[in-house]
Amino acid sequence: MAQMKVITKNGTDSPYPEKYRDRYAVEDVVGYILQDAKTCGFVGGWGVDVRRAAWEMEQVAALWHKQEGVRIRHWVLTFSREELERLEKRTGLPARQVLQELGWRCAGFYAGRHQIVFGVHLDEPPFHLHFAMNTVSYADGKKYAGTKGELYAYEQALKEILGRYGLPLYHVADRAEAKRPFRGYR
Repeated sequence: MAQMKVITKNGTDSPYPEKYRDRYAVEDVVGYILQDAKTCGFVGGWGVDVRRAAWEMEQVAALWHKQEGVRIRHWVLTFSREELERLEKRTGLPARQVLQELGWRCAGFYAGRHQIVFGVHLDEPPFHLHFAMNTVSYADGKKYAGTKGELYAYEQALKEILGRYGLPLYHVADRAEAKRPFRGYR
């Protein structure tokens, strides 16, 4: 069962209370997600050039004078080895290629309002997808609130997208007992 973990559910109850609010948040998170050593180039993004995505996201935030609060949203989609093997058999493509296709589709949900990037992390099995979304809308400057309703709508879209690949979705709560806390940048 594919699992979604929203790492920045909200700044007050996240195990990373300051990481997504500080002045390095966008650069650090986007840099981590798009690292070539982890992705081998299996990346993508809507509303940005992935080669300078962090800078472009910062420019949108500055344009709208919204450089405070939660600066970026970060979530991960993970898959079991068995699911990845089934995806390969079902599509006839390598898992990394299928996950990149899924990344485009899943990130596309926000493409009409927010800059978003994704990376297929291949450095540790099983492969998984990381996403980062600018919280400031390029369309009107409104900040993404991250309400339960917004999360539910995205989960419903993911269930539909993943369902086309024969994958159910399970949401994992953002808790301090995460296997690999996202830390250690600046």
